Amino acid sequence: PIPTTTTMNLFVYLLTAASCATATKIHPENSSQPKSHDSSPNILLIITDQFRFDAWSEETTPNLSRLSKQAGATTFTSAYSSTPTCTPSRAGLLTGRSPWNHGMLGYDSDVDCANYPTTLPRVLDENGYTTFVSGKDHFGTNPDGTFISQGYENLQLYDGLTEENDHYDQWFHSIMGDDADPLATGNLTWNAWQSSPYVYEEYLHPTA
Repeated sequence: PIPTTTTMNLFVYLLTAASCATATKIHPENSSQPKSHDSSPNILLIITDQFRFDAWSEETTPNLSRLSKQAGATTFTSAYSSTPTCTPSRAGLLTGRSPWNHGMLGYDSDVDCANYPTTLPRVLDENGYTTFVSGKDHFGTNPDGTFISQGYENLQLYDGLTEENDHYDQWFHSIMGDDADPLATGNLTWNAWQSSPYVYEEYLHPTA
């Protein structure tokens, strides 16, 4: 089927989510200085953007459904987001704080989120995990243009903002050339509700 883009920040990921964060215990064969023992579980945290609870089913989300039934998986059936917008809710999950305490009551680019004292990836790092985030992190950039990592050791990001040359943009341009626009589909804005067929081959889509 032809993938559709409904907004610049609406991506329903199955195995590559809007934010897909992994934390893995380092094994001796992968590092000369393993951080910890191998007994702790690996963690895969998948977040989908603008994803209604009743969209979850074996038919519409087969990969997520399969993952939820694997041994050790946990499904939270009565969980609520602290705020209904993307970056503020992500800040709540990242810091464990309410919007009143992490500062993002809405999507406000003036909020300094670069120096949160405690974040989930930093806590995992302190407990022997190697952390990786893929997809949409959306906490902005440092003065030198690098992404604010929030403590993640490794990042492969698609933040979907026109002023950012993120990892997906770099990959896209390496294939399509510098003049191609990864946001060409439908002339859609970041929070548009319309949809449009994707204008490029499916393998180029950020959710492919």
